Amino acid sequence: MSEQQSSPQLTLQRVAQVKTPQGSKYLLRLCKHFAHRVSADWDENRGNICFAGGTCTLQADASGLQMICSAESEQELMEIVDTMDRHFIRFAKAEAPELIWQ
Repeated sequence: MSEQQSSPQLTLQRVAQVKTPQGSKYLLRLCKHFAHRVSADWDENRGNICFAGGTCTLQADASGLQMICSAESEQELMEIVDTMDRHFIRFAKAEAPELIWQ
């Protein structure tokens, strides 16, 4: 058996950081919003949203919000990133913080 056959598929990730004192507020709002459509669980500092093609883990603290999107394909990853980006921008419109994906 070759090593290629036994190795698991790598998970792709994109991470976004936003500096805002409202990190926990946005985490709660995003998780509650998506819980109407997909599986999501959260508390004040951490959330996890399970989409069909991957996940987005959110972490909030006093300095901001971090979103870690993961998927097995580039297309699925970009769909999750786009979805999170659009919703965050809509929810944070009044504050207009900068969301930077890496």
